[in-house]
Amino acid sequence: MVEKLRQARDADAFREYDRKGDKSIRGARREALRDRESRAVAHARSLVASCAHGACEPGRAETTPVGEEVEMVSFQEWAARSGHAVECQVLRRDPSTDVWRLLVSLGIGS
Repeated sequence: MVEKLRQARDADAFREYDRKGDKSIRGARREALRDRESRAVAHARSLVASCAHGACEPGRAETTPVGEEVEMVSFQEWAARSGHAVECQVLRRDPSTDVWRLLVSLGIGS
């Protein structure tokens, strides 16, 4: 996977990624990713549709903030906010499918 990243078009900033343990995202790497946040969110959301479970749909995702009502829903219902089916086991998912929620909650991308 890292080799694919190094070979990608416009990936000069990542040629040395993970060499000598350097996985930082600063300087040239940060600039290479700038203004691509919305595209990253869209890509992560689309990964929900390719979930092996088969009943997961990104269009079902919820992005509204929650408050105390989170205590009134089951873990499965809470985890399904990303668009996965309630029955989709969290530990069997590609973890990248939930990255978009983090980006959106931080106000990065939409």
